[in-house]
Amino acid sequence: MRWPFPLYLNIRQKVLVALTLCILAIGSIGMMSLHNLQAIEVKHHILEVADDLGNVILEIRRYEKNYLLYGSPEDLKETYKYIEQAREVLNSISDEESNLRAAPLMGRLRTELGTYQELLDQLTVAGSQEKLPPGGGLLEQTRESGKTLVNLSQELRALEHHRILYLLNTLKAQLLSSLAIIL
Repeated sequence: MRWPFPLYLNIRQKVLVALTLCILAIGSIGMMSLHNLQAIEVKHHILEVADDLGNVILEIRRYEKNYLLYGSPEDLKETYKYIEQAREVLNSISDEESNLRAAPLMGRLRTELGTYQELLDQLTVAGSQEKLPPGGGLLEQTRESGKTLVNLSQELRALEHHRILYLLNTLKAQLLSSLAIIL
């Protein structure tokens, strides 16, 4: 069997081959690092959205509690306003970002937000807390749905935060690898 290149290279050829391999290795590590930096940028945006969403959900819960305590129509109106704002925040995530690991969680958030609004609608139709049936099943369901919204928003934040840390650690390893190759 005959080799396509000579087995014995002179020093100049060996240096050229070694430099070419180093440049290719560093270039590929650089491309992977660039990809990870772009992923961090997307994750950072989603983390900002998750923070905004968490704050909006806390406002929803605050106005819900005020409505249930005092029966004020203004509080109910504010609750619905914040529900709509939460939907807008969820919809602010572009299609490219929605095919990430957080997509199922955001889908669950959208679904739970719809469920919460339906329960709140039923609660307002039933009237103030005095008119609710004993045992407060509807009231309890509404509160539980609100708690679920808060938990899901916190879970989304934690997921994106951990993913950013993972990508940063990967970048550190890639930079150390390229440094070792250069040396």
